[in-house]
Amino acid sequence: MSENDVDDSEPERYYEWMVWKLRQERKMKKEDLDNQRQIGKNDRVVLKSDGWDNHEDSSEETIRREMLAADERLDLFKKDMTSLTESYYECLNRTRELVEENKKLRKKLEDANIQI
Repeated sequence: MSENDVDDSEPERYYEWMVWKLRQERKMKKEDLDNQRQIGKNDRVVLKSDGWDNHEDSSEETIRREMLAADERLDLFKKDMTSLTESYYECLNRTRELVEENKKLRKKLEDANIQI
């Protein structure tokens, strides 16, 4: 153990505290790396928990379900938009046909000298 490990209490002055905090973070990173190396050696890892952790209650699962629901709604909106666009163009075509038919009927009336 080094001298820093023996007397590693939290200092009162800001600059000293910042250096102390950096030292603490480095120690934590080193311990994490050591733990990862041990896990990599096919050691059995037992995670401590407060009991049964249901993955369906996790925030990640909640977000996943919300994203799936949003995707379903998006698909419905796309289908609805496709249907509306198709109906819109059918209306435009029908309007064009009716305008052409109206022109033809007016032409026939003019040829017959009938006033409207």
